[in-house]
Amino acid sequence: MQVFKAFYLILKKHMKPLFIYTGAYAFMLLLITQTAEDNMNSYFESTSLDISVIDRDRSQAAEALTEYLDSRHNLIEIEDTKKDIQDHIYYRYVKYILIIPEGFENNLMQGKTEDLLQHVQIPGSSQGRFLNNQIENYIKQVQIYLAGGQDTAAAMEAVQKTLADPLVETLYFGDKKESRNDTVFYFFQYLPYIYILLLVCGLAPILFALNKKEIQERTLCSSMNLMQKNVQILLGSVCYSILIYIVFAALGFLIIGKDMIRAETVYLLLNSAVFLIFAAAMTIFLCTLSPVNDSVLNFIANTVGLGMSFLCGVFVPQSLLSKPVLAAAKFLPAYWYIKNNNMLAGFSEEPFSRESFFTAVGIQALFAAAMFTGVLAVSKLKRQRR
Repeated sequence: MQVFKAFYLILKKHMKPLFIYTGAYAFMLLLITQTAEDNMNSYFESTSLDISVIDRDRSQAAEALTEYLDSRHNLIEIEDTKKDIQDHIYYRYVKYILIIPEGFENNLMQGKTEDLLQHVQIPGSSQGRFLNNQIENYIKQVQIYLAGGQDTAAAMEAVQKTLADPLVETLYFGDKKESRNDTVFYFFQYLPYIYILLLVCGLAPILFALNKKEIQERTLCSSMNLMQKNVQILLGSVCYSILIYIVFAALGFLIIGKDMIRAETVYLLLNSAVFLIFAAAMTIFLCTLSPVNDSVLNFIANTVGLGMSFLCGVFVPQSLLSKPVLAAAKFLPAYWYIKNNNMLAGFSEEPFSRESFFTAVGIQALFAAAMFTGVLAVSKLKRQRR
């Protein structure tokens, strides 16, 4: 087991990244726990905004839409002039101005949806997106009743009843007295980035050192064959990956405490274990390609880690990412990791199901298998060139 011993002698000299990233992640988790504590029992709160409605259609449908918005928001009257509209948005007197153009009711009756309404909002405003979704939902409901054969008045009345504020009741899984601690899911949310950093910055230097040309030539001159050497390197890599997994699992139980003991934790641990296998496979694949120095390793780790994190929803929720970005993210394993985490946490529109969960886990495993296949292909190609 000479190679295995050499593996851990080299590891001792590269323990710095493990301590740094573990400490930084523990500190970040403590901040998340502290800031989330005040909001832990808050689930739903209806928000009223200061908005204006300019009705140019003066129809029954336009009046009903105005009444619907008035029941949920604070309507502020403004003049139908370009200057008044711009002033109210610029000085933040209102968050949103809805303009109901002429022909609104006729277009609604005919099922037309393009350019049905106009609006002016603060650029990039989340309140604007909220109101757009609310109005779009209202219009869809009206069109459903109109398509069912009801007249305008009956359709508007039915929609008002359908969209009336519901009685919201919080459901608990388990003991009703216990509050839901979402810090558990935030802990697992950021693990992909940390895993990639620790594997690339911690494991890769060891593999590069053991695969140097001089070391390989000396090994070939010894009684140890290449297969024995590779098995011992693989064993060392597995032990290093398990060490990281145990360290962060223990960190979760240490900081979060008894809230980690829940039914979802088993699924979360399995999900993170499979992604860790992918991170290890990717690291071995990078090392197989060509040796690089530590600065290049850090660059690769941060580029891959940050790029995958932003595209797949680690740092930015998947619900806020555009469809083209999500379509591209599906070709990355972190997307499926976050999808599982969101389903377990209840952050996703898709309800949790074992079939969906294990499908996403299987896709991550396929990414890992593809990386290991690449390792074998590159190794064989190198041997043939020699």
